[in-house]
Amino acid sequence: MYPTALLMLALDDRDQSLIDAAIASAGRLGVRRLVAVHVYPQAPLPEAFAQALQRTSPPRPAGLDAALDALRAGLEDVDVVGVFVVGDPRQELARLMAAENPDLVFLGRHPSFEGRSGWGTSGLKLVREIACSTLVVPEGSSVDLSCVVVGMDFSSDAIAGLKVACAIAGHVDAVFQYDLRDVATGAMTDVEFHDHFTHNAVRHFHEVILEQLEGDVQPVLAVVEGPNATTALVEVARGAPIVVGSRGMSPMAAALLGSVAERTAGRSDGPVLIVRDKTEQLGLLQALVHR
Repeated sequence: MYPTALLMLALDDRDQSLIDAAIASAGRLGVRRLVAVHVYPQAPLPEAFAQALQRTSPPRPAGLDAALDALRAGLEDVDVVGVFVVGDPRQELARLMAAENPDLVFLGRHPSFEGRSGWGTSGLKLVREIACSTLVVPEGSSVDLSCVVVGMDFSSDAIAGLKVACAIAGHVDAVFQYDLRDVATGAMTDVEFHDHFTHNAVRHFHEVILEQLEGDVQPVLAVVEGPNATTALVEVARGAPIVVGSRGMSPMAAALLGSVAERTAGRSDGPVLIVRDKTEQLGLLQALVHR
């Protein structure tokens, strides 16, 4: 599924949860090669000063070797490689993505607080640069794949996410969210509309979506009324892993428009796997058309 993966180490308190998540999930995710990376942030000198000033490269941090030892001890069947680079994190990530062509990136973030996003400035920029699938791991969370929640809006991206969820989890709850403010209920009460809408959604799910799945895991669809998909997923999951299919956008499009995957990965108490086709990336105009 994801034979080559990058793991972005910050060498701070977030790393333990990230390392534990990689060890817990690598087998189910099909990881065979794991490149653990620490980027020492250093902005490039202006060209006018670059030749006159010589910087001393920082030493390889001891924490990187300790993290590699922990990964190798927990992932005996995975080729674990360590990389230490100095430079701008976004530029170095772009170079690594080009060199390694990863299928998956493990990325840590700070815990969310009272419903607010746990993204830091650099983490949000990095997740927008990543063109492949990404497992975002909040500090203090853990990966338990016995039950996974997946976003379902019946799009091709959501179906791709559902297929991944069914391949890695023991049980899958698919969540379809709608907002009553966006629909015309006609003469029906809100309760009558919800029952009618749920019946049709479940029927379509069983007749069309389940026919596209393989394996023994049979996901269960929950239809949830609420203000947005992110809130619905986070409230249903309650810290369980979430899988969200996403049509990758260019960094500019992502910065201007945002995405359900990005917002969910920032607010969830548990890990969020953003499933992306790494061969596809939408520009701003395309992203607007597909919203």
